[in-house]
Parts: sequence; C-alpha cells; structure tokens
Amino acid sequence: MPKIRESIPAVEATKLLREDHAKIKALFSEFEKSENDVMRKKIAGKALVELEMHAQLEEELFYPAFRKQLGEESLIDEAEEEHHVVKLLARELAGMAPDHGRYEAKFTVMAEAVKRHIEEEESDVLPRFEQSGHDLEELGRRMMERKEQLMEQISGPEYLLEQGTGLKAKRPSGARKHGGRRTRGKRK
Repeated sequence: MPKIRESIPAVEATKLLREDHAKIKALFSEFEKSENDVMRKKIAGKALVELEMHAQLEEELFYPAFRKQLGEESLIDEAEEEHHVVKLLARELAGMAPDHGRYEAKFTVMAEAVKRHIEEEESDVLPRFEQSGHDLEELGRRMMERKEQLMEQISGPEYLLEQGTGLKAKRPSGARKHGGRRTRGKRK
C-alpha cells in the first residue's frame, strides 16, 4: 500500500467529492453562458479533465470503500455505468471542434447526465456513506494523494482521446492518422 504523505491536509472524502461536483457544475454553467467557440472549447476541456479525475477517484477509491462498508452493489454498479456513458461522450467531445454542428448538443447531453448523477450521489450515496462509520478523513487523504498524481498525469482533452473509456485508444494495425481522422492503409 502506498505511503500517504503527511503534508496532505485532512479532508473528508465526501467533502472532497462535493467540492469536485461544485467545480464541475460551475464549468457547465460557464460553458452555457459562453458564446465564443474558443472559450467554449477551453471550458469544455477543463470540464472533461475534471470529470476524468473525479471519475477515477470514485472508481479507484470511493466506490470500493462504499461497497465494502455498505455492500450496495447495484447502486455502485449503476454509478459506474453512468461514468462509462459520460466517458464515451467525453472522448467524442475531446476529438471534436467546438464549431462542429453537434458539439454543443453533445456537451449539453453529457452535462445533464452528470448533473443527474451528482444529484443522486449527493442526495443518497454520500449521506449513506457519511453515516456508515467509515473513516472519512483517512479515505479523503488517500483521495487527495491520488488526485495529486492524476493532476500530473492528465493534462487535457488529448489524454481523454487516449484514456477516455479506461482503455487506450489504438489505431487498427496499419492505420495512420491523417487530417484528424483515422485512416486505414495509405493516405488518401
């Protein structure tokens, strides 16, 4: 087990998740208010990175702790499937230009799915975990340590193109990248 650094301040895991939720929702709001494609792409990129880090924290640390403490398999299975859908949309968005005809619609659909997921977590999952007796500060320290690692690894939407669904994106054998599209064989 990795050694938890003493310099990481004590913060309850559920508080950390709520702070992430607030940051993500604020980015969604900024995106909705912006009318500039360049700013929208920048805001969306930040939101996608925040979502990726948050999902990894939940999937690697919070959800396993919740399962162990409360044994609620179906609730966490559903949450992980919601993450999967959001990752698929995030990966598509990371590869799109902000002036693409469906960029705004795709981002909006993703944002609505995330907002619903956040609402469910904050009204049900987090309160249950807070009352379970789990050491929230110890889990919070582990989550902060992992978040610092993720911040070093995840630099932007390009990362999501490679990692968006938890699987490295591979080009088919013999495929080359050409003009922003993947092509098979020779350049056309």
